[in-house]
Amino acid sequence: MLPLRRITISAASLVIEGGKAIDDDTNPGDTTDFWFSNSGLSTYIHGLIVYSPGRKATQIVQSNYPCGWWVAMFNDSPSVLTTLTGGSSFQGVLFPNNFVGVSSVQAQFLIPSQGTGFSTNNVGLSAGWGTTAFVADPAGNTQRFSFVVVSGGGGQSLNPSIYIYFPTVWPQTPFYLCKAVGGTGVPAPLIGEATASESQMNLIFNGTPVASHTYQIQCIGQ
Repeated sequence: MLPLRRITISAASLVIEGGKAIDDDTNPGDTTDFWFSNSGLSTYIHGLIVYSPGRKATQIVQSNYPCGWWVAMFNDSPSVLTTLTGGSSFQGVLFPNNFVGVSSVQAQFLIPSQGTGFSTNNVGLSAGWGTTAFVADPAGNTQRFSFVVVSGGGGQSLNPSIYIYFPTVWPQTPFYLCKAVGGTGVPAPLIGEATASESQMNLIFNGTPVASHTYQIQCIGQ
Protein backbone atom coordinates (compact mmCIF):
# COMPACT_ATOMS: atom_id res chain seq x y z
CA MET A 1 0.00 0.00 0.00
CA LEU A 2 1.38 3.41 -0.97
CA PRO A 3 0.87 6.39 1.37
CA LEU A 4 -0.39 9.25 -0.80
CA ARG A 5 2.47 11.59 -1.54
CA ARG A 6 2.55 13.34 -4.88
CA ILE A 7 5.31 11.81 -7.00
CA THR A 8 6.92 14.07 -9.61
CA ILE A 9 9.80 12.89 -11.78
CA SER A 10 11.57 13.99 -14.95
CA ALA A 11 14.24 12.50 -17.23
CA ALA A 12 13.38 9.04 -15.89
CA SER A 13 10.82 6.25 -16.06
CA LEU A 14 8.06 5.73 -13.49
CA VAL A 15 7.17 2.05 -12.96
CA ILE A 16 4.48 0.83 -10.52
CA GLU A 17 3.50 -2.86 -10.41
CA GLY A 18 0.44 -3.67 -8.28
CA GLY A 19 -0.34 -2.22 -4.86
CA LYS A 20 -2.79 0.39 -3.63
CA ALA A 21 -2.59 4.18 -3.54
CA ILE A 22 -5.01 5.61 -1.00
CA ASP A 23 -5.87 9.23 -0.20
CA ASP A 24 -6.93 9.45 3.45
CA ASP A 25 -8.44 12.95 3.15
CA THR A 26 -12.21 12.54 3.63
CA ASN A 27 -13.13 16.16 2.86
CA PRO A 28 -14.96 16.26 -0.50
CA GLY A 29 -14.27 19.99 -0.73
CA ASP A 30 -10.52 19.45 -1.04
CA THR A 31 -8.85 18.92 -4.40
CA THR A 32 -5.42 18.01 -5.72
CA ASP A 33 -4.16 18.32 -9.27
CA PHE A 34 -2.44 14.89 -9.63
CA TRP A 35 -1.07 11.89 -7.74
CA PHE A 36 1.76 10.91 -10.12
CA SER A 37 3.42 13.18 -12.67
CA ASN A 38 6.16 12.38 -15.19
CA SER A 39 7.74 14.52 -17.90
CA GLY A 40 10.58 12.12 -18.54
CA LEU A 41 10.92 8.93 -20.57
CA SER A 42 7.89 6.76 -19.81
CA THR A 43 5.22 5.86 -17.25
CA TYR A 44 4.21 2.21 -16.73
CA ILE A 45 1.53 1.37 -14.16
CA HIS A 46 -0.04 -2.10 -13.95
CA GLY A 47 -2.57 -3.45 -11.45
CA LEU A 48 -2.60 -0.41 -9.13
CA ILE A 49 -5.79 0.22 -7.11
CA VAL A 50 -6.55 3.89 -6.39
CA TYR A 51 -9.01 4.95 -3.70
CA SER A 52 -10.18 8.23 -2.19
CA PRO A 53 -12.90 8.61 0.46
CA GLY A 54 -13.57 12.24 -0.45
CA ARG A 55 -10.83 14.44 -1.86
CA LYS A 56 -11.04 14.88 -5.62
CA ALA A 57 -8.14 14.83 -8.07
CA THR A 58 -7.99 16.50 -11.46
CA GLN A 59 -6.07 13.46 -12.69
CA ILE A 60 -4.35 10.49 -11.14
CA VAL A 61 -1.50 10.17 -13.66
CA GLN A 62 -0.17 13.29 -15.36
CA SER A 63 2.11 12.53 -18.31
CA ASN A 64 3.72 15.54 -19.94
CA TYR A 65 5.49 15.59 -23.31
CA PRO A 66 7.70 13.76 -24.27
CA CYS A 67 6.65 11.09 -21.76
CA GLY A 68 4.84 8.05 -23.17
CA TRP A 69 2.59 6.04 -20.88
CA TRP A 70 0.86 2.67 -20.41
CA VAL A 71 -1.63 2.54 -17.54
CA ALA A 72 -3.83 -0.37 -16.39
CA MET A 73 -5.47 0.80 -13.19
CA PHE A 74 -8.37 -0.21 -10.93
CA ASN A 75 -10.42 2.78 -9.78
CA ASP A 76 -12.11 2.09 -6.44
CA SER A 77 -13.65 5.59 -6.30
CA PRO A 78 -15.06 6.41 -9.76
CA SER A 79 -17.48 8.99 -8.33
CA VAL A 80 -14.57 10.99 -6.88
CA LEU A 81 -11.61 10.09 -9.10
CA THR A 82 -13.24 10.76 -12.46
CA THR A 83 -10.10 11.23 -14.61
CA LEU A 84 -7.29 8.68 -14.47
CA THR A 85 -4.85 10.17 -16.98
CA GLY A 86 -4.04 13.64 -18.28
CA GLY A 87 -1.20 15.94 -19.25
CA SER A 88 0.32 17.16 -22.48
CA SER A 89 1.66 13.80 -23.69
CA PHE A 90 -0.22 12.44 -26.69
CA GLN A 91 1.34 8.96 -26.63
CA GLY A 92 -0.34 6.56 -24.25
CA VAL A 93 -2.69 3.65 -23.65
CA LEU A 94 -5.21 3.41 -20.79
CA PHE A 95 -6.93 0.24 -19.56
CA PRO A 96 -9.39 1.49 -16.91
CA ASN A 97 -11.35 -0.72 -14.54
CA ASN A 98 -13.93 0.78 -12.20
CA PHE A 99 -15.28 -0.81 -9.05
CA VAL A 100 -18.80 0.52 -8.51
CA GLY A 101 -20.06 0.73 -4.96
CA VAL A 102 -17.17 -1.26 -3.51
CA SER A 103 -14.91 0.08 -0.78
CA SER A 104 -11.21 -0.68 -0.49
CA VAL A 105 -11.79 -2.69 2.67
CA GLN A 106 -14.42 -4.82 0.96
CA ALA A 107 -12.15 -5.33 -2.05
CA GLN A 108 -9.61 -7.01 0.20
CA PHE A 109 -12.12 -9.81 1.01
CA LEU A 110 -10.82 -10.54 4.50
CA ILE A 111 -11.54 -14.15 5.53
CA PRO A 112 -11.61 -14.98 9.27
CA SER A 113 -9.00 -17.59 10.20
CA GLN A 114 -7.84 -17.72 6.55
CA GLY A 115 -10.99 -19.57 5.45
CA THR A 116 -11.06 -23.03 3.88
CA GLY A 117 -7.66 -24.31 2.77
CA PHE A 118 -6.84 -24.80 -0.91
CA SER A 119 -6.71 -28.49 -1.88
CA THR A 120 -6.27 -30.72 -4.92
CA ASN A 121 -10.08 -30.86 -5.16
CA ASN A 122 -10.00 -27.16 -6.12
CA VAL A 123 -8.11 -27.84 -9.37
CA GLY A 124 -9.20 -29.60 -12.55
CA LEU A 125 -7.02 -30.35 -15.58
CA SER A 126 -7.90 -30.64 -19.26
CA ALA A 127 -6.81 -33.65 -21.30
CA GLY A 128 -3.87 -31.71 -22.73
CA TRP A 129 -1.86 -32.28 -19.55
CA GLY A 130 -1.68 -36.02 -20.27
CA THR A 131 -3.78 -39.07 -19.59
CA THR A 132 -2.39 -39.60 -16.06
CA ALA A 133 -1.72 -35.97 -15.08
CA PHE A 134 -2.52 -34.95 -11.50
CA VAL A 135 -2.24 -32.05 -9.03
CA ALA A 136 0.04 -32.11 -5.99
CA ASP A 137 1.34 -29.92 -3.14
CA PRO A 138 -1.63 -27.53 -2.73
CA ALA A 139 -1.18 -24.61 -0.34
CA GLY A 140 -2.96 -21.42 0.68
CA ASN A 141 -6.60 -20.34 0.45
CA THR A 142 -8.93 -18.52 -1.91
CA GLN A 143 -7.00 -15.24 -1.79
CA ARG A 144 -3.57 -16.72 -2.45
CA PHE A 145 -2.75 -20.28 -3.39
CA SER A 146 -0.23 -22.49 -5.12
CA PHE A 147 -0.12 -26.02 -6.49
CA VAL A 148 1.95 -28.26 -8.74
CA VAL A 149 0.67 -29.87 -11.94
CA VAL A 150 2.40 -33.16 -12.78
CA SER A 151 2.12 -34.05 -16.46
CA GLY A 152 1.85 -37.79 -17.06
CA GLY A 153 0.93 -40.43 -19.60
CA GLY A 154 0.38 -39.43 -23.22
CA GLY A 155 -1.70 -36.99 -25.20
CA GLN A 156 -0.02 -33.77 -24.08
CA SER A 157 -1.11 -30.86 -26.26
CA LEU A 158 -0.61 -27.13 -26.74
CA ASN A 159 -2.38 -24.70 -24.40
CA PRO A 160 -3.99 -27.07 -21.87
CA SER A 161 -6.47 -25.65 -19.37
CA ILE A 162 -6.44 -25.47 -15.58
CA TYR A 163 -9.83 -25.15 -13.90
CA ILE A 164 -9.78 -23.43 -10.50
CA TYR A 165 -12.67 -23.79 -8.04
CA PHE A 166 -12.26 -21.37 -5.14
CA PRO A 167 -12.54 -22.94 -1.66
CA THR A 168 -14.47 -19.89 -0.44
CA VAL A 169 -16.88 -18.04 -2.73
CA TRP A 170 -15.99 -14.37 -3.21
CA PRO A 171 -18.63 -11.74 -2.29
CA GLN A 172 -17.91 -10.04 -5.64
CA THR A 173 -15.98 -10.79 -8.82
CA PRO A 174 -12.25 -10.81 -7.96
CA PHE A 175 -9.24 -10.09 -10.10
CA TYR A 176 -6.20 -12.38 -10.04
CA LEU A 177 -2.57 -12.47 -11.03
CA CYS A 178 -1.35 -16.02 -11.77
CA LYS A 179 2.08 -17.23 -12.85
CA ALA A 180 4.06 -20.41 -13.46
CA VAL A 181 6.88 -20.00 -10.96
CA GLY A 182 8.80 -23.28 -10.96
CA GLY A 183 8.92 -27.03 -11.40
CA THR A 184 11.04 -29.23 -13.61
CA GLY A 185 9.24 -28.23 -16.82
CA VAL A 186 9.82 -25.05 -18.78
CA PRO A 187 7.39 -22.42 -17.39
CA ALA A 188 5.05 -20.72 -19.83
CA PRO A 189 2.80 -17.66 -19.52
CA LEU A 190 -0.67 -18.14 -18.06
CA ILE A 191 -3.77 -16.34 -19.31
CA GLY A 192 -7.37 -16.50 -18.19
CA GLU A 193 -7.43 -14.44 -14.98
CA ALA A 194 -10.17 -12.33 -16.56
CA THR A 195 -12.46 -15.38 -16.58
CA ALA A 196 -12.65 -15.31 -12.77
CA SER A 197 -16.14 -15.29 -11.27
CA GLU A 198 -17.07 -15.38 -7.62
CA SER A 199 -16.59 -19.15 -7.58
CA GLN A 200 -14.11 -20.25 -10.26
CA MET A 201 -11.54 -19.36 -12.91
CA ASN A 202 -10.21 -21.03 -16.06
CA LEU A 203 -6.49 -20.63 -16.80
CA ILE A 204 -4.64 -21.56 -19.99
CA PHE A 205 -0.99 -22.68 -19.94
CA ASN A 206 0.53 -21.18 -23.10
CA GLY A 207 2.86 -24.06 -23.93
CA THR A 208 2.96 -27.82 -24.25
CA PRO A 209 3.63 -29.78 -21.04
CA VAL A 210 6.12 -32.61 -21.09
CA ALA A 211 5.38 -35.99 -19.52
CA SER A 212 6.93 -36.58 -16.08
CA HIS A 213 7.66 -32.87 -15.65
CA THR A 214 6.15 -30.62 -12.98
CA TYR A 215 4.76 -27.09 -13.21
CA GLN A 216 4.25 -24.98 -10.10
CA ILE A 217 1.48 -22.37 -10.30
CA GLN A 218 0.86 -19.45 -7.94
CA CYS A 219 -2.14 -17.09 -7.86
CA ILE A 220 -2.96 -13.98 -5.83
CA GLY A 221 -6.45 -12.46 -5.89
CA GLN A 222 -8.25 -9.49 -4.42
